[in-house]
Amino acid sequence: MVVSTVFLVLPSITDNRIPPYLVVLAVLLFLFGIIRLVHNVRKLEKDYVRISDSYISLDRGLALPRIEIPFDRIESIVPMEKVILLKLEYGEEKEIYKELLEPEDINELQEALAAQRERGLG
Repeated sequence: MVVSTVFLVLPSITDNRIPPYLVVLAVLLFLFGIIRLVHNVRKLEKDYVRISDSYISLDRGLALPRIEIPFDRIESIVPMEKVILLKLEYGEEKEIYKELLEPEDINELQEALAAQRERGLG
């Protein structure tokens, strides 16, 4: 499909009916779409949330490092309809999107966060 599109567009490029910058822009947009597609497919294989003994780690997406939130920075946990809101010290907030988790993982996450909170209070 890509090859046939190139052969259809090539005469217009050589006749200067399509500016070269539009061709470059189209190729860049196409490559960006492919990169996003691969990222979204691989996202299903990656762990969105990881819980260790001292912190929770969240995947932030394409080309960004994971964020680690120490449990002692979490002041409150607010379960909402679509997110679990972590209220941190200094008024900072982090959201955990439930749509990226399986239902049983949501329950396990809420139990682990509650256990960590009780451990911190006790």
